[in-house]
Amino acid sequence: MKDHNEFERSSPESVGIPSEAIERLLDSLEAEPNTEPHGLMIMRHGKICAEGWWAPYAAGLPHQLYSLTKTYTATAVGIAYTEGLLGLDDKVIDHFPEYGPGEDRRNMDVTIRQTLAMASGKPEHRCNTAEWREHFFRIPFTAEPGIKFEYSCEDTHILMAIVQNVSGLGLHEYLKSRLFDRIGIDAGRLKWLRLPDGSEIGAGGLYAATEDSLRLMKLYLDGGIWEGEKILAPDYVEQAVTKQIENRGHGYGFQIHMGSWKGSYYGSGALGQAAIVAPDLDMIVVFYQTGKYLNPAGIDFKDSFRSSEYYFESHGHIFKKLLPEAEKEKLPENSKASSRLSERMQRLSLGNPECRHIPETARKIDGKVYRIVKGSFTLRSNIYDHTTYNEPFQKVKGLEWFSLGSGKDGSCIFKFLEHGKEFNLQVGLDGVRRLNRYNLENTPIDMVVLDGAWVKSDTFHMNARWIESCYSFTAAFKFKEDSVTISPVRLWGDYEAHPLREGNAIARLMEEM
Repeated sequence: MKDHNEFERSSPESVGIPSEAIERLLDSLEAEPNTEPHGLMIMRHGKICAEGWWAPYAAGLPHQLYSLTKTYTATAVGIAYTEGLLGLDDKVIDHFPEYGPGEDRRNMDVTIRQTLAMASGKPEHRCNTAEWREHFFRIPFTAEPGIKFEYSCEDTHILMAIVQNVSGLGLHEYLKSRLFDRIGIDAGRLKWLRLPDGSEIGAGGLYAATEDSLRLMKLYLDGGIWEGEKILAPDYVEQAVTKQIENRGHGYGFQIHMGSWKGSYYGSGALGQAAIVAPDLDMIVVFYQTGKYLNPAGIDFKDSFRSSEYYFESHGHIFKKLLPEAEKEKLPENSKASSRLSERMQRLSLGNPECRHIPETARKIDGKVYRIVKGSFTLRSNIYDHTTYNEPFQKVKGLEWFSLGSGKDGSCIFKFLEHGKEFNLQVGLDGVRRLNRYNLENTPIDMVVLDGAWVKSDTFHMNARWIESCYSFTAAFKFKEDSVTISPVRLWGDYEAHPLREGNAIARLMEEM
């Protein structure tokens, strides 16, 4: 018997989308030079008509959402509103009377509604203290409340704090029984980055699978009703998905962007995470990806990704090319085209690792231990440090020593000491990737895929891909007599340049350990 939470699958033609149109979308997504696709799901009329993940990414794998998390947090506010725990026109300060008006009486005027629409009048001002609630009221105003859109993670975090106050629960715990369990999201699979006091980072710390975000947006498309059960009040949904304030031409609802397609809206996260809804087409498209740290013009992603969906041309392909193809309700079946598309979706891949001859150098350095004496190196991403606020970069010391040795099954063993803990990770050779578990304190994700190749007789390239995140990089290990120079070669999906990879690291051969 089919699980009541499982979606029906169908051919694209049966829901009015040509299979060739989705193939053309795949062509466009894979051709983008500055973004890399990770996962795609397309639903129309409640049926999944196309889905695929670019290996090593996979269905059901939690993926870093960045600010798409904000839509989940706003949903928690909507549920609290539906339960009668808060009102949209409540003054934010009324939920935190201990902080008073502070230095600006306008703190007394900011409402939950304004904060949901990023219109508190306060700009983005990252908190570097555990007192993140009080911090919100200390941020200087740049506009009167309710007048101007100003993108701010603090607006989202204070909303999360209100939910905590009125419910007595953390964000994840509050959403588990009220949202996740009811719409078919496996709460145990979700992962969160956390603030200094242990609170979930409601502005950008959630890791969720592609289908999780599709389910969330289907709840909005269906007016807050799931299988006949009301989860969100219809009036909350209506306001959440319509323009509440002007934002660079399209507008902004309740932690949801308005799209360029007629009546469309979408949740959006840094580096290109998107969950797009086109109500007039009864259609949802969820697309996860990553991007290079800098675009060709040298503009930092964090300053530019919010401007419109067309900053990421991949999103533009969905809005401009795919949605117009779906205006018919049903098309004649095209078994040849739909079979070809299905086969392609099942074998999507980011390409195979390099397969190179292993030189004499590999045998000479096999198992030898090198201590880093200048600069720093780590496999980890700095997003943990950037987002959680409470772990300054200077506390991240990186590897103390490492070795590259032969594994039993033809892999390379990358052994190292970091933060007082020894790790032995497998690096795939001969065109093979190896999945490893590698975790440091306060980091919720631990799945890293490693592969490597000797690109020159003295140079080994190691590729590291954190498959629950947007982050991957390539490092070059160049061996010379008793030293090794480690240099960054490629960096994708980091929100900021990592201080441990801004230059070369030098390691020297140690005596026997």
